[in-house]
Amino acid sequence: MTCFVAIQNDRHTDTEVTVFSTQEKAIEWAKAKIRADSKSNDLDEVMTEPMIAEGWIYFGSYSPEGDYIFVVSCDIDEHEPNESHEDDAVTESGLTPEERFCSDLLVQFWNAYVQLPSGGHASEKREVSELIHGIQGKLSLRISRRDYPGYWR
Repeated sequence: MTCFVAIQNDRHTDTEVTVFSTQEKAIEWAKAKIRADSKSNDLDEVMTEPMIAEGWIYFGSYSPEGDYIFVVSCDIDEHEPNESHEDDAVTESGLTPEERFCSDLLVQFWNAYVQLPSGGHASEKREVSELIHGIQGKLSLRISRRDYPGYWR
């Protein structure tokens, strides 16, 4: 199965990662987000050779500060969220089966991403890694909220 990942890098907000089932939905979301967040008409949708070589399928820059959104595709293995895992990691991790499914998708995304041809900006791999770690942190916070609902809201 192929998913499409839109990554917004805005210097005034947290980096946003959104996953879509189709390329069209991802690009449509990216363009709508750019229209909503742009303070001027500085939209630049020019794809460079390094971007294309890196596997980007859309790029839009929308501010003089260099804020942008790009879309890449990612092949993932298919399995159902409630599929049982042979190891004990689900119960030991504290994740629900659905959260484990999300965590597995992150691993699959990373494994596919690092296989893309090199190119683009030198810091991209590190930035994508940091985004994934941020998402993993949000998943782990769900465990804390379940275990300590009065404290972690």
